[in-house]
Amino acid sequence: SDVGYQSLELYDANRNRLVPVEIYYPLENDNNNISGGDFSVLVFGHGFLMEWTAYENFWTSLVPEGYVLCFPRTEMSLAPSHQDFGEDIKFIAQEMQSMNTNSSSLYYNALSGKTVLMGHSMGGGASFLAAQNNENIDALINFAAAETSPSAESAAVNISVPTLVFSGSDDCVAPSNIHQTPIFEALAAQCKTHITITNGRHCYFAEDNISCNLGELFCEEAEISRNEQHEITLRIVKHYLNYILYQSQEALQILIESLLTNSEISYQSSCGELHISQKEEKEAFGLFPNPTSDMFTLTLTEKNVGGILSIFNLLGDKLIEINITEDSFIVNTSILKNGIYNLSYSNKGRILTKKIVINRGIR
Repeated sequence: SDVGYQSLELYDANRNRLVPVEIYYPLENDNNNISGGDFSVLVFGHGFLMEWTAYENFWTSLVPEGYVLCFPRTEMSLAPSHQDFGEDIKFIAQEMQSMNTNSSSLYYNALSGKTVLMGHSMGGGASFLAAQNNENIDALINFAAAETSPSAESAAVNISVPTLVFSGSDDCVAPSNIHQTPIFEALAAQCKTHITITNGRHCYFAEDNISCNLGELFCEEAEISRNEQHEITLRIVKHYLNYILYQSQEALQILIESLLTNSEISYQSSCGELHISQKEEKEAFGLFPNPTSDMFTLTLTEKNVGGILSIFNLLGDKLIEINITEDSFIVNTSILKNGIYNLSYSNKGRILTKKIVINRGIR
């Protein structure tokens, strides 16, 4: 669908504060009406001195998928209030849901009631402030979140919604070990996932932006392109949103496979199906011999029979897919070249994984 745009000034009576916000929504034909209904709301906090226009990659990618994206335009000074910015993000989320029940609003009966808070850098840190003790949101996603004052790390202790934290391994502005990792570890959410993009940069989550570029002035040369980082990030975000908000099992399957087989990222997760216990795998899913040459035997506990075995190369290309109907199953690998491969066994929404080595020097 096309993307519609509206600029509003919302008034927060509790704080006697005007909150300007830029909104992007799925557009119906050529008029300015919102198309259809049941859209989820994403509220996105910008980085330090960064205009909302730096996040065009997010609205062009997510709005056609059925999301309404809102960008607060507050706290653009050299001395921003992180507290106020967090409150602004929280307030916009509440106001959007109020507009869903207001017959004079563009968004009347068009929103699903589901809300996700998001943000980059300073806005990522502020999204933690907005999410703490907040029962009106469904998830939290942020990108290279920076520690704030008051502390995002302290706020994380009071967050229970599913949370997805992105880092870049080459972030020299807000390095993960100082910023995102301590915040992630402090999170009280039962379902939390931390994804680190290999060679990922702080500013490459956004479009080219002078203010952010100044922050990276003395960083080493990039080993990833901005477009590559956008593609990796947004692919994961789309599947994650479909899984968390709409319980899409297809999205979950794709998400797990991409996490397990994508050499461009590393990750850790405590989320149900996304959390893969090695002890469980060892007991439930075996293969021998390994290394092997042209075949191996897959062994399963009885309750795990009836799933699908997929074999991927290290680039994430699926090379073999087999329905497994017995607890001991011989798998032919003669089409595979020598090398290391990822195995994924999917059954009833549960994924088990292993690596296998093909080496035809073995006889």
